[in-house]
Amino acid sequence: MNAGKKRHLSPIALFLLAAISMAAFDSSAQEAGNDRDERHKNLRPENNDRRPEKRERKNKRDKDNQTGKREGSLRMKHIFDSLPKKEQERLKKLRKENPEAFRKEVQKKMQEMKKKQNEKQKKLKKLLNNYSKASSPEEKQKCLNQIREMTEKEFNEKMEINRKRLEGAEKKLNEFRKKYESRKKKAKSIIEQRVKDLIRDPVLKW
Repeated sequence: MNAGKKRHLSPIALFLLAAISMAAFDSSAQEAGNDRDERHKNLRPENNDRRPEKRERKNKRDKDNQTGKREGSLRMKHIFDSLPKKEQERLKKLRKENPEAFRKEVQKKMQEMKKKQNEKQKKLKKLLNNYSKASSPEEKQKCLNQIREMTEKEFNEKMEINRKRLEGAEKKLNEFRKKYESRKKKAKSIIEQRVKDLIRDPVLKW
């Protein structure tokens, strides 16, 4: 066979050669794509690592909000319990008739109470400072008496509030106990009525 003569490939050989070339190209492109994805993955922050932090921050915000609401409710109750009985009744009535006016008045009382509390703290701080700087036993004793008097007054005020709370809790407990005993005596009637309500034809309900 003449060496200079051009060799012609058959159609099948050409097809196989093209298929092999395409496979090699696809493999190289896939490897390049995997390398690119891996580089991008290393460059960008992991979402899975960030999600727990976001959830933790959200849970903390929710917890702080709940704590704030709880503390606000406790302050309102503290103010309400410290008021005279007639004033409590007036506010209860106002709450039913005009909730917005009730809310504003309670906020006003909260501000007044906070102001008084700050004034007490300033006074106590001043007394403690005077006590520590007193140069004679007489001055120290005078400051000590004022500190004791102020502390005793605050204690008695808190005890009075606690007494009112205790009376209110006992009243509610007695009412609940009466209701419990009444339902206990009427248990059969209550159960039978409930059974009738459950099996009643919905069409016949009012």
